[in-house]
Amino acid sequence: MSLELNTQQRKAVTHGDGPLLIIAGPGTGKTKTLTARIVYLIQEKQIDPSKILALTFTNKAAREMEERLTSQLDVRQLPLVATFHALAYKLVPSLKDIPVITEADRTSVLKELRKQDLGGKANAKDLGMIITKVKAAFEPPADQQTKELLTAYNDALAARELCDFDDLLNKLRDFLEANNTPFEYVLVDEFQDTNPLQYQLLRLLRTTNLFAIGDPLQSIYGFRGASSDIFRTFKQDLPDTTEVRLLTNYRSVPQVVKLAGAIFPDEPDLEANRNEQGSVAVVEALNEYGEADWIVRRIEGLIGGSTMIAGSSFHSSDKQRSFKDIAVLYRTHASGRRLQRALEKSGIPYQIAGDGSPYLLPEVQTLLEAMNHIAGNEGTELTVYQLASKLSEQYNFELKGTLLQFVNGLVRYDNIKLADFLRHVQSIAEQQFYDPSAEAVTLMTIHASKGLEFPEVFVMALEQGILPLIRKDKPVDIKEERRLFYVAATRARDNLYFTYARNRGKEKQILSEFVVGLPEALAPRITDDAMQTQIKQIKKRAQKRSQTSLF
Repeated sequence: MSLELNTQQRKAVTHGDGPLLIIAGPGTGKTKTLTARIVYLIQEKQIDPSKILALTFTNKAAREMEERLTSQLDVRQLPLVATFHALAYKLVPSLKDIPVITEADRTSVLKELRKQDLGGKANAKDLGMIITKVKAAFEPPADQQTKELLTAYNDALAARELCDFDDLLNKLRDFLEANNTPFEYVLVDEFQDTNPLQYQLLRLLRTTNLFAIGDPLQSIYGFRGASSDIFRTFKQDLPDTTEVRLLTNYRSVPQVVKLAGAIFPDEPDLEANRNEQGSVAVVEALNEYGEADWIVRRIEGLIGGSTMIAGSSFHSSDKQRSFKDIAVLYRTHASGRRLQRALEKSGIPYQIAGDGSPYLLPEVQTLLEAMNHIAGNEGTELTVYQLASKLSEQYNFELKGTLLQFVNGLVRYDNIKLADFLRHVQSIAEQQFYDPSAEAVTLMTIHASKGLEFPEVFVMALEQGILPLIRKDKPVDIKEERRLFYVAATRARDNLYFTYARNRGKEKQILSEFVVGLPEALAPRITDDAMQTQIKQIKKRAQKRSQTSLF
């Protein structure tokens, strides 16, 4: 094999037959190891490619894996690389003519069911999670209300002659229970994201040559049924499993790698392969306004080429960043709203991925549906921006705020055809509409950031109750919240900034227990140098109000 591998990667790649479990920490070359294993099986062990199956969780991941394999193998040697859902379509004949409901249509159905008082007080998003848990068979219907919700939802799908992704997996399970497949070697990526139904599908493929790679410390999809315990289940079900740990981090500077190790001090330490200097800092702001202003000033400094702030512990660098080098992460979308307004005021371009993305606006969904219809039936000489503007007029959409920003942002697609733009939208939809080509600061939830990396990462609103997220109506899974914090921290390549506010929404706040537990030597604390000025301004306004009230 032409690829250079470290000792542990090579051990995983050249493993003989039998189950293999790879614990791959962030930035340790997970995809490289998986694809190298496939190349080894085909070129060195002479395994027929038709007997090899590689499973991923997104079409994007499948495409990236196929591209890597194509660069190393003859096109006639490529194995099947697919998502679980694509595998269902590949194997189950009865699914050929049944389309899957789009996320927008599914949300519309769930909102309608909510209006019918099905599912209690849960919102549409929560209703979808309840249904998925039942369909994935890891949580039976809890009560009569849930049964009625499921029945109504299935009836709505049937009326539209559609199925959902959970239906695909259940159809695949039925097929695998009754049929054998040609696959003798099965490799699964992002194993920590596997829910019990998907794990059952892996076992139904009836091979002991099961290669699973992932990181239990990045298991953050408990609401979908995924659990870090799946690694223990694997070893219990397959007691002759060989376990290999990948511990060399190629992504981040030593400061970030050491910080990540302190989040889970009882786990084996990652080792940084890079030796460049970077920075980690915990920044205290007065309130959400001060926090947003500090982040904006910091971004302006990065774009200007100076990453040095007087009196701070930040590493000095003359490297000038572009907007797309920068990401701001938060636990909940609500935490980022003040920052959005500050960015708009400053003129800094930004994109929102995940919750809050303009692509999820009903108006934008309508525009995209109309564009798809035009591309498939009529064609147009208009640019993407011109078409969106014209359609907005026809639908009497009020172009302001987020919708206006979205439509204006389409100007950058004016050099490509409408069909190409729509394919681009389809591709970024899998990553919750994160567009890596956009010259903009990325704002996203921590969940949406998983699998991504940026030179400069801000993690904001790090206060107790926000991260970890503590709600009165839901029990908190503190272990999963800590894993979320770990995922956020390990997205950073060079510089990592944790920010929090003394006051948020007029409520006093305290620093997250996850940050409090970090040694100050690894996460130095600094205070926003504009705080004293802000305090004086607040006192001055309060004094002026009290004087005015006298008259």
